[in-house]
Amino acid sequence: MNGVDDIKDFTKRIEGIEEALAEAAGGNLFARIKTDPSKPDPLTAIEAGINLILSDLEGETAERLRLAEELQRLRQPE
Repeated sequence: MNGVDDIKDFTKRIEGIEEALAEAAGGNLFARIKTDPSKPDPLTAIEAGINLILSDLEGETAERLRLAEELQRLRQPE
């Protein structure tokens, strides 16, 4: 790749990061950034880190919902 192609690639990848973050902010915690681990660069680590955070947030949110449902069940009279 040449410098112009590299910049276009980085721009496209940054747009992908923005899209995933916007989806997550809108409540879609299944959003992920497409990564290519075969071509690591500084942006790869950022993409992977954001994906990890989104995955953790997805899991924590599911657990919070599970606990809220369990609490509601326990509060109901038998």
